[in-house]
Amino acid sequence: MEITSENFAKVVLESKKPVIVEFMWNFSSKCKMMSHRIEKVLESIAAPIDHFQIDIYKNSDMRDSFRIRDIPTFYFYYRGEIISSISGIESESVFETEIQNLIDLTQKETKKTENLI
Repeated sequence: MEITSENFAKVVLESKKPVIVEFMWNFSSKCKMMSHRIEKVLESIAAPIDHFQIDIYKNSDMRDSFRIRDIPTFYFYYRGEIISSISGIESESVFETEIQNLIDLTQKETKKTENLI
């Protein structure tokens, strides 16, 4: 699914699942390398997390509104809020940590809900 300024709120901010938004450029080798890296981590963890890419040249309005200065830039969302971000080149272990943080938030909220029932 392509994320645009028109559907961003519905797809990302209103999502019940954790979301990773990747601001990238399709012709950047650095972006391709990092996309592959995060996909590999997501596959190995097998967590229910959505990952969307936003091409900063097709969506320059979003690039400007998010003040993207380096590509790729990843935003980690939970319940419509940015939990953390990563810009540039990082290791798989950095992605694993950030994704695990998202999973931990989901599990904490599930436990709170269960305790209320």
